[in-house]
Amino acid sequence: MLASPTMKTLHRLFIKVRFIILIPLSILLWGTGGIILSFFDPGGYRVYNWIALSWTRIVLTISGVRVIVRGKENINVNNGPFVVVFNHQSYVDIPVIMQALPLQLRFVGKRELLKVPFFGSTANRSGHIFIERSNRNNSLKGLREAGNAMRELGVSVVMAPEGTRSTTGDLLPFKKGTFILALEAGLPILPVIIQGTREIMPKNSYTSSGGTARLTVCKPIPTSDYVYADRGLLLEKVREVMEKQLKVS
Repeated sequence: MLASPTMKTLHRLFIKVRFIILIPLSILLWGTGGIILSFFDPGGYRVYNWIALSWTRIVLTISGVRVIVRGKENINVNNGPFVVVFNHQSYVDIPVIMQALPLQLRFVGKRELLKVPFFGSTANRSGHIFIERSNRNNSLKGLREAGNAMRELGVSVVMAPEGTRSTTGDLLPFKKGTFILALEAGLPILPVIIQGTREIMPKNSYTSSGGTARLTVCKPIPTSDYVYADRGLLLEKVREVMEKQLKVS
């Protein structure tokens, strides 16, 4: 039996209220646990496996989000780690990626996120990378440090080459920092396409409406044939792959 429009509206309202009440509480509890554990886990592996994965699972449950993954066969851990790039549409994207990809992931984000209580401290101590995007020299330095960390720790780094969330679902212009990082690290790029999260929690919204998020993993793109001067060509290659996947998904 199909749910009536009234029942659907009430269900979305329930999810929004649950989100407002429980998400801050989950950040407080899991953030505190993450900070404590990070003192004994400099590489961030236990924080990621025990805290981050369990927290994002809880977040998706609270948010009423169901995740469907396609293309997992394109992930060969023997060819990694990877620079994972995704089309950014929502705050929900990050927990979706963490639950969908069987990789040790670290994220590259703007330094302003360090100011978020509990979340910022935990993420910083767990090996995630924060870049001062307004300062080009500091940004490049941060990308080089990220490349070194990837090689040393064997972790994959997640970046949104658009730099912000799309309000239409179309790809925004790509910034070159993602591709500089891939070249600095000498690692393949793993493009992933996310759909559905913009409807679940669009830009300028701070609550979830619930729904289904679909993530498609594309084939990795090697960077061994590119040099720093080819970063623009690498950007265009990745963008072409992602645009093609968006059209067929």
